[in-house]
This record gives sequence, structure tokens and C-alpha cells, in this order.
Amino acid sequence: MDLVNWTQLLGLLKQYGPLITVLLVLVYWFARRIDKLIDRNTEIYEAHVKQLCETQKWLLTKLIGPQPSSSDAPTVKQLKDTVAQEKAAPSEKEDKK
Repeated sequence: MDLVNWTQLLGLLKQYGPLITVLLVLVYWFARRIDKLIDRNTEIYEAHVKQLCETQKWLLTKLIGPQPSSSDAPTVKQLKDTVAQEKAAPSEKEDKK
């Protein structure tokens, strides 16, 4: 952009600067508000799904009794910890020999 375009741009900013600033502040405020609402709705949804899961487990237990296959599966972290403990256990046994 040459010098003439810069001066025109500065003139527009001087004339409409406060309006643009207010619009940018409003856009930022609305974006933050929407983000907070989405987070709130996500928390509500996750709590509701958890409640439904617990109710389903309770109803199934009452209806057909406890099932060994319906126990909670271990998490990946728990599996990794178990493998790490098993790897550490043989090395301790070799040290004792």
C-alpha cells in the first residue's frame, strides 16, 4: 500500500475507531459468554449421562443379579501400572537369588 492508502486508512480509523472498538469488545464478550455456556452445558450433560449409567447398572443388577462380566474394566493407566509392577517384580526376585 502506498502512502495515500495509509492516510485514508488512518482517516477511517479516526472517524470510525470508537465504533469499531465497541464492536470488537462486544464480539469478544459474546465469544467468552458462548464458551462459558458451552462448558456449563457440557458439565450438565456429562453429569446426566453418568446418572443414567448408574441407574442402568442398578436396574440391571436388581433385574438379573450381579454379573461378573459387568464389572468395570480397568483403565489404560491401571493396566500400565500393573505391567510396570510385574516388570519390576522379576528383577527384585533375580536380585534375591
